[in-house]
Amino acid sequence: MKQEPSLRLLRPTVPTNLSRELWQVAIFILIAVGSAATTLRAQGLLTWAGGPVVQNARIVAIYWGIPDLDFRAQMDRFYSGISTSSYLEWLSEYSTVSLVPNRSGQIIGSGHFGGSYVIETKGSGNVETTDIGPTIDHLIHIGQIHGHNANTIYMVHFSSKWKPYLGTNLFKFPVGALGRAYHASYASTFTHRTIIFAVLPDQSVYPSCSIGTSRLDAETNCASHELIEAITDPGAATIIGAFLSEGIFQNLAWQMPARDKLFNPWEIADQCADQYAGRIKTSSDSQDTYVVAKGWQNKSSSCVVSSPIGFADGVRSDGAGMLHAYGWAVDPNSEYSQIQVHLYFDGAYPYGTGFITYADRDRPDVNSVTGYLGWHGFDFSIPAQYRDGKEHSVYVYAIGVNKGNNSPLGTISFQ
Repeated sequence: MKQEPSLRLLRPTVPTNLSRELWQVAIFILIAVGSAATTLRAQGLLTWAGGPVVQNARIVAIYWGIPDLDFRAQMDRFYSGISTSSYLEWLSEYSTVSLVPNRSGQIIGSGHFGGSYVIETKGSGNVETTDIGPTIDHLIHIGQIHGHNANTIYMVHFSSKWKPYLGTNLFKFPVGALGRAYHASYASTFTHRTIIFAVLPDQSVYPSCSIGTSRLDAETNCASHELIEAITDPGAATIIGAFLSEGIFQNLAWQMPARDKLFNPWEIADQCADQYAGRIKTSSDSQDTYVVAKGWQNKSSSCVVSSPIGFADGVRSDGAGMLHAYGWAVDPNSEYSQIQVHLYFDGAYPYGTGFITYADRDRPDVNSVTGYLGWHGFDFSIPAQYRDGKEHSVYVYAIGVNKGNNSPLGTISFQ
């Protein structure tokens, strides 16, 4: 697993050539709150507005004034595991390869953890949103943060001494230090970089995402909420300077059309914020089970943490003239469910001849590798008409508990 080294940094003063006088300011603040909401969500589908998505997220953690080594190690482990997990893989649904007119070649794939950095601070107080992006940009500029690219998302965690302050709204009224999590991007007119970042207040003091029984649960719930929104809609909240730019609307990507696009539209996790968070496992180690925010999945019209995972292992002979297609399938949304597996012979769905079986066989090896408990193996006796010595193919699909949330498990060829 690719992981870059962590560094300690001294917090720099934002240089004068990055000062507010040279910014074109416009804060289009999207408050993507991670806490359970009482407002009813509008039902519908996320639609693409033509803007960019993050294709292969390079996740970088920044700890703003956080001396807690244990907490930093826990969050580093979370980001490292989640970046290559099924939690991000299902976001491929929001690739734009078949859409028009612009940026139609974007494919959302797996990510990786790009390491972590510490910004050392003295004192306490508020940190304005318009300081965060320029600070990161300056640290990149002077060579203290490495590896920045268009896929980098900075997950900025603040200590309890620092409270992120949203700044000024579109009508120039101050917006208080709400202590909420949100994500934004900063377009630098000095370096011409775009800095995508999430703002994550200390959840033990400002519990906007207080799901679970521990601070870690609340932090991973908040962070995952902002992460999947930053991937699927990175340009929704853009800081270019002091006034709203007309072109900002061209940066919108995946949002729920039922809300006004200008004032806090729903994004992928907002639609699910009034539901209990889910859990995802990134390894068989018990400490790698994390509370995560659910995201809206268009194809199943439901809130999920993952699509089903599994593999079509192959075809085996039982020694009695019978052939069996076997493998495994798990739905992380319902760990103990023994889900359906659909097999299509000599043609992918919907063209082949279909059969149904269940992932209801004991597979200790699957439990050991994935960390998911329960019986998740399948073993299907191949019908006589396909045991004719000729070449055949079987296309295998895992059918999730949420209708429409299905995954291909692979294709097996046999004679």
